[in-house]
Amino acid sequence: MALVGILFALAVIFVLHRLLRLHTLKDIPGPTPSNWFLGYVYDLSPKPIGTPFKEWTRTYGQTYKLRGPFGVSELVVGDPKGAAYVLNSPDFQRSYSDRVALEEFFGDGVFNAEVNQDCARQRAVLNTAFSPTNVREVAHVLFDLAERLAKEWEDELQQAGPAGILSEMTSKMQRVAIDAISQTTFSYTLSADPHIPAMIAKIADVPSNALTLIAESLVDTFPILYKVPSPMRDWTVMLRTELGKIADRIWQESGGSEGGMHSKLLDAMGKSKMITGEPMNRDTAIANMCAVIFAGYETTANILAECLYELAKKPSIQDALRTELSTLTSTENCSLTYDDLTDTAALPYLDAVTRETFRTKAVLLTITRAAVAPSTIPLAFPVKSTGATSVAVEPGQVVNVPVRDGIHADPAIWGEDVDEFKPERWLGEEEKLPEAVRMIKAPGHLLTFGDGPKTCLGRYFATAEFKIVLATVIQRFVIEDVEDVYDFYRQTSDTIKPRIRGREHEPPQLNLRVKWAEIA
Repeated sequence: MALVGILFALAVIFVLHRLLRLHTLKDIPGPTPSNWFLGYVYDLSPKPIGTPFKEWTRTYGQTYKLRGPFGVSELVVGDPKGAAYVLNSPDFQRSYSDRVALEEFFGDGVFNAEVNQDCARQRAVLNTAFSPTNVREVAHVLFDLAERLAKEWEDELQQAGPAGILSEMTSKMQRVAIDAISQTTFSYTLSADPHIPAMIAKIADVPSNALTLIAESLVDTFPILYKVPSPMRDWTVMLRTELGKIADRIWQESGGSEGGMHSKLLDAMGKSKMITGEPMNRDTAIANMCAVIFAGYETTANILAECLYELAKKPSIQDALRTELSTLTSTENCSLTYDDLTDTAALPYLDAVTRETFRTKAVLLTITRAAVAPSTIPLAFPVKSTGATSVAVEPGQVVNVPVRDGIHADPAIWGEDVDEFKPERWLGEEEKLPEAVRMIKAPGHLLTFGDGPKTCLGRYFATAEFKIVLATVIQRFVIEDVEDVYDFYRQTSDTIKPRIRGREHEPPQLNLRVKWAEIA
């Protein structure tokens, strides 16, 4: 009972603190939550992705407010012009709760370095590891991993009949992705480790629910809550410890200079003094290893699995992609190369499928920022209730930019066919894209990798990995749908996982049928 009283008192203080320091956004429309205590979290957490944000945009427009836990207002900016401003302006940074959580779980790395000299130094170091030049140098590792996956399926198909085989795609893609990031960045095969993949899975698979999201809100005022012992915190500490052992061993074997032929991340961190003028200490290096694994492992694996699910439901798109890939290799009488896959003129349909996947299957549901100074957000679409073309916010105001179910799924931005998986929208001249799409200033007019100073460092690597694996799979195999219907849910770690409809209590899974591809 004493604990309940303490928590209630903290909640009251939290509410008063937030309500006193923030404007209520009284002129901004928004839905009334079903539960005042939980706010919009109550309406969002139990549902598959793809529902509430779309409904709210349709009803209230691109810019609206949500009542969070305890009635505190959060501003939603699903406006392309407004989102570009929020994500590029120094007036908006990661929320305090996000920074505390990232530091507590992953250490003092680039994840929680803000837009200052420290952030610039760390990003400069990591940028060298994921530069287009370095991605090209390690591309053969990605091809080898894609070949390993193809060989596994080929061996299974040799023993199977015409019906092909069933394959669970999330685990297959996770193994490819974790080895892609670990082999190329610190010359280690993480999938062969008996402990690390299991720890990562435990951290990434914590379901999102009302209680976890309320805790995320409370920590904005009471960061001490993140220091309370919990299984998730214990797993992240163990993960940092294990990764530290790996890094120490590799650095010792290499004499402290370069980690090995493909150790791009460790090489860059070892040369930090040469790049920025200051060495990177061991703890920061380990924190950055954790950051790179979480940013590049689950995200790429999940988007690959979702893409294959989409193509399984749309065999005509799969066939068109296979034809383009096969035509190129038969004409040149050679295998696909990294240059082929990154040349949009050589493989325009592959690029279109990639961009459409990044639009419709973006791993980011929302990007959250908090105002650190008074600011006025410009809008392309006026506020629905007032016609205002800007919104003024005060320091402390939380702003959510909805990505997957917001800006990427708004018919006012993309057209009435927005819900259709349609690679053809990306073919042709960029000027033919709708004007509102071109207002999205992020690379490729997509927010899949964020925008502004915190744009994903590994976007070139992730795109190359996606194209290499997808091209290898589609050129050799036909991927078919099965009877199960899948919905996709947000996890507490902000990953997105598939679950079979009607069997949501089961672990995440995505089963598809694999057959030989017949190439004319």
